[in-house]
Amino acid sequence: MPRLQESPVIYLREYVSDKAPEALSLTRDEGEALSMIKMDAFQAGDVYLDYPMEEAKFRYEKESNKVFRRFYGQPEKEILPSSELYNEAISAGTQITKEKYYED
Repeated sequence: MPRLQESPVIYLREYVSDKAPEALSLTRDEGEALSMIKMDAFQAGDVYLDYPMEEAKFRYEKESNKVFRRFYGQPEKEILPSSELYNEAISAGTQITKEKYYED
């Protein structure tokens, strides 16, 4: 299986027929499938995301509808919700707790 990143290790699993890939899926080391953070989470309240591929964490504040980013070990900064990195984290990141967001 090809390795996409050193940390976290993400594998690309490709199921190939004779002619072309039939399906592609990404999984983390633990074997869990990567999946997009669902809209329900954002409607329910504040959302905290970890995106280890870029060593970044994100915080969505529902009350103000603002988004904040912090790289590991750095202070947070307000960013636009249209940020490409933020949208990548929504697509391939992990929802975490408030406590984990502020760790490191």
